[in-house]
Amino acid sequence: MLDRKNRLITEIINNGKLSEYEEIIKEVIENISQQGFIISTRYDSSQSAIDWISKRIRISLIKDPMSIVWDLFHEYGHLFSGEKCGGSKLIDCDREVKAWDNAFTKLSKYPRLLSQKDNFDKYRVDCLKTYCANHHF
Repeated sequence: MLDRKNRLITEIINNGKLSEYEEIIKEVIENISQQGFIISTRYDSSQSAIDWISKRIRISLIKDPMSIVWDLFHEYGHLFSGEKCGGSKLIDCDREVKAWDNAFTKLSKYPRLLSQKDNFDKYRVDCLKTYCANHHF
Protein backbone atom coordinates (compact mmCIF):
# COMPACT_ATOMS: atom_id res chain seq x y z
CA MET A 1 0.00 0.00 0.00
CA LEU A 2 1.28 3.46 -0.92
CA ASP A 3 1.75 6.09 1.76
CA ARG A 4 0.17 9.54 1.40
CA LYS A 5 3.20 11.18 -0.26
CA ASN A 6 3.59 8.38 -2.81
CA ARG A 7 -0.15 8.45 -3.60
CA LEU A 8 0.17 12.21 -4.18
CA ILE A 9 3.15 11.75 -6.49
CA THR A 10 1.32 9.02 -8.40
CA GLU A 11 -1.75 11.24 -8.74
CA ILE A 12 0.28 14.19 -10.06
CA ILE A 13 2.28 12.01 -12.45
CA ASN A 14 -0.73 10.10 -13.80
CA ASN A 15 -3.38 12.81 -13.89
CA GLY A 16 -0.92 15.48 -14.99
CA LYS A 17 0.61 13.24 -17.67
CA LEU A 18 4.06 13.95 -16.25
CA SER A 19 5.82 10.57 -16.20
CA GLU A 20 8.97 11.99 -17.80
CA TYR A 21 9.33 14.37 -14.84
CA GLU A 22 8.64 11.86 -12.08
CA GLU A 23 12.04 12.09 -10.38
CA ILE A 24 12.00 15.89 -10.41
CA ILE A 25 8.48 16.01 -8.98
CA LYS A 26 9.42 13.51 -6.26
CA GLU A 27 12.40 15.63 -5.27
CA VAL A 28 10.44 18.90 -5.15
CA ILE A 29 7.63 17.32 -3.13
CA GLU A 30 10.17 15.91 -0.69
CA ASN A 31 11.83 19.34 -0.34
CA ILE A 32 8.48 21.00 0.31
CA SER A 33 7.57 18.33 2.87
CA GLN A 34 10.86 18.90 4.66
CA GLN A 35 9.79 22.53 5.11
CA GLY A 36 6.75 21.28 7.05
CA PHE A 37 4.17 21.84 4.30
CA ILE A 38 1.53 19.42 3.10
CA ILE A 39 0.80 19.21 -0.61
CA SER A 40 -2.55 18.32 -2.06
CA THR A 41 -4.14 18.49 -5.48
CA ARG A 42 -7.23 20.29 -6.62
CA TYR A 43 -9.68 19.92 -9.47
CA ASP A 44 -12.08 22.73 -8.51
CA SER A 45 -9.90 25.58 -9.79
CA SER A 46 -7.02 26.11 -12.19
CA GLN A 47 -5.28 28.20 -9.53
CA SER A 48 -2.61 26.63 -7.36
CA ALA A 49 -2.06 28.26 -3.97
CA ILE A 50 -0.19 28.23 -0.70
CA ASP A 51 -1.92 28.59 2.67
CA TRP A 52 0.50 29.61 5.40
CA ILE A 53 -1.94 29.00 8.25
CA SER A 54 -2.59 25.35 7.43
CA LYS A 55 0.88 24.98 5.84
CA ARG A 56 -0.72 23.49 2.74
CA ILE A 57 0.12 23.87 -0.92
CA ARG A 58 -2.66 23.01 -3.35
CA ILE A 59 -1.62 22.19 -6.91
CA SER A 60 -4.24 22.36 -9.64
CA LEU A 61 -4.22 19.43 -12.03
CA ILE A 62 -6.71 20.92 -14.50
CA LYS A 63 -4.14 22.51 -16.78
CA ASP A 64 -1.51 21.45 -19.26
CA PRO A 65 1.35 19.32 -17.92
CA MET A 66 4.12 21.93 -17.94
CA SER A 67 1.89 24.46 -16.20
CA ILE A 68 1.51 21.95 -13.37
CA VAL A 69 5.30 21.68 -13.10
CA TRP A 70 5.72 25.48 -13.17
CA ASP A 71 3.00 25.90 -10.53
CA LEU A 72 4.68 23.34 -8.29
CA PHE A 73 7.97 25.24 -8.52
CA HIS A 74 6.24 28.60 -8.07
CA GLU A 75 4.48 27.50 -4.88
CA TYR A 76 7.79 26.01 -3.71
CA GLY A 77 9.32 29.42 -4.43
CA HIS A 78 6.86 31.01 -2.03
CA LEU A 79 8.53 29.14 0.82
CA PHE A 80 11.47 31.50 0.22
CA SER A 81 9.56 34.67 -0.72
CA GLY A 82 7.70 34.77 2.57
CA GLU A 83 4.12 35.02 3.73
CA LYS A 84 1.62 37.44 2.31
CA CYS A 85 1.67 40.37 4.70
CA GLY A 86 -1.70 41.89 3.89
CA GLY A 87 -0.01 45.02 2.61
CA SER A 88 -0.42 46.82 -0.64
CA LYS A 89 -0.87 45.25 -4.07
CA LEU A 90 2.70 46.37 -4.84
CA ILE A 91 4.07 44.34 -1.92
CA ASP A 92 2.02 41.32 -3.01
CA CYS A 93 3.30 41.73 -6.56
CA ASP A 94 6.90 41.90 -5.34
CA ARG A 95 6.32 38.71 -3.34
CA GLU A 96 4.95 36.97 -6.44
CA VAL A 97 7.92 38.09 -8.54
CA LYS A 98 10.27 36.76 -5.84
CA ALA A 99 8.41 33.43 -5.81
CA TRP A 100 8.85 33.12 -9.59
CA ASP A 101 12.53 34.09 -9.29
CA ASN A 102 12.96 31.46 -6.57
CA ALA A 103 11.15 28.93 -8.75
CA PHE A 104 13.58 29.57 -11.60
CA THR A 105 16.57 29.25 -9.26
CA LYS A 106 15.26 25.89 -8.02
CA LEU A 107 14.39 24.49 -11.45
CA SER A 108 17.72 25.65 -12.95
CA LYS A 109 19.42 22.58 -11.53
CA TYR A 110 17.38 20.38 -13.88
CA PRO A 111 18.62 20.50 -17.52
CA ARG A 112 15.38 18.91 -18.73
CA LEU A 113 13.45 21.88 -17.33
CA LEU A 114 15.98 24.49 -18.44
CA SER A 115 15.46 23.30 -21.99
CA GLN A 116 11.91 24.63 -21.64
CA LYS A 117 12.87 28.05 -20.27
CA ASP A 118 10.88 29.87 -22.98
CA ASN A 119 7.74 28.02 -21.90
CA PHE A 120 8.47 28.83 -18.24
CA ASP A 121 9.06 32.52 -19.01
CA LYS A 122 5.82 32.82 -20.97
CA TYR A 123 3.82 31.09 -18.23
CA ARG A 124 5.48 33.25 -15.55
CA VAL A 125 4.59 36.47 -17.38
CA ASP A 126 1.02 35.30 -18.04
CA CYS A 127 0.57 34.52 -14.33
CA LEU A 128 2.18 37.74 -13.14
CA LYS A 129 -0.16 39.74 -15.36
CA THR A 130 -3.13 38.27 -13.47
CA TYR A 131 -1.98 39.51 -10.07
CA CYS A 132 0.28 42.41 -11.02
CA ALA A 133 -1.99 44.13 -13.52
CA ASN A 134 -0.18 47.48 -13.64
CA HIS A 135 3.32 46.10 -14.09
CA HIS A 136 5.19 45.34 -17.29
CA PHE A 137 7.16 42.13 -17.52
